[in-house]
Amino acid sequence: MTAMTEAQQLTHRIGQTFVLFTCDLQLYKVTLYVKWAYPDRFNDVIPRLGGMHSLMSCVGCIRTLMENSGLSDILNDVFGVYQL
Repeated sequence: MTAMTEAQQLTHRIGQTFVLFTCDLQLYKVTLYVKWAYPDRFNDVIPRLGGMHSLMSCVGCIRTLMENSGLSDILNDVFGVYQL
């Protein structure tokens, strides 16, 4: 509820009408319960499922494509402790 309230305040401060609240499955369920408990307070909050897993999948694909490109050697030389 705290995160939803903060997101709502930030969104209204910049002039947007609706709050898109993206979360994973467990927090999505909690978000729906909060919306049902306080329908007037959170009527402009639109919960979205996903996002994080799509991003992780994309980053994993990039890692697979770049695995033998020498990038890990460059990062290891620059930062000292980088491991893929």
